Amino acid sequence: MYKGKRIAVCMPAYNGAEKIAGVIARTPKIYDHFIVVDDGSTDATPEILKKIKGITVIRHPQNRGYGGAQKTMYREAVKRGADFAVMLHQDGQYSPADMPALLDAAIAEQADVVLGSRILSGKQAMLDGGVPAYKYYGNRFLTAVENAAFGTKIAEFHTGYRVYSRKAINAIDLDSLTEKYYFDSDIILEALKHHLKIAQVPISVHYYENVTAANPFSYGLEILFLVAKFMLRGRRILRARQ
Repeated sequence: MYKGKRIAVCMPAYNGAEKIAGVIARTPKIYDHFIVVDDGSTDATPEILKKIKGITVIRHPQNRGYGGAQKTMYREAVKRGADFAVMLHQDGQYSPADMPALLDAAIAEQADVVLGSRILSGKQAMLDGGVPAYKYYGNRFLTAVENAAFGTKIAEFHTGYRVYSRKAINAIDLDSLTEKYYFDSDIILEALKHHLKIAQVPISVHYYENVTAANPFSYGLEILFLVAKFMLRGRRILRARQ
């Protein structure tokens, strides 16, 4: 429990044998549940997870995708009575040490969604943290397109370090969302439609080129497709409280 709130750390896992145990070990013990969804890993990840005490492992027999893993873990978090679900990646790019700052924002600002933003830490911090220039500018471009389309002022749509409240998870129809890698943008769009409060906090940057699971070109096209679909349907979103 953290400041009177029940916390579930939620980790989507796929072929993460190299780093997953270390990330779990470094996570501050401020959680009530640590839920790992093994999304059909074919490496040693399942065996490693069996040896780690104090976590709940849910295994998908087949790989459903990054979004599919998130759907499972958020439902499990709500089932276990969590007030907030924190997504933490398996590869160490998002520091477990930043977790209290995200939860502080969720609690103090009564936010339904908290985004841990590398962009808010500044361009130099991102580049010094190892983010390639093309990915930094690609992130900024896609975020600018999304902000223009959705009428928002979000610093970074493309962060994988997030907190969702139980209210947010219950309000959003997870079944309607993609199971692909652009789930992170898809769920924010749904949060906006439900007028959920979104907060943002700067986080540290630790980028490793060999750990990304998404092809940057394909991912960019998927985001643009999501924006185009929204625009063509002519939907309007009242700006979320930010």
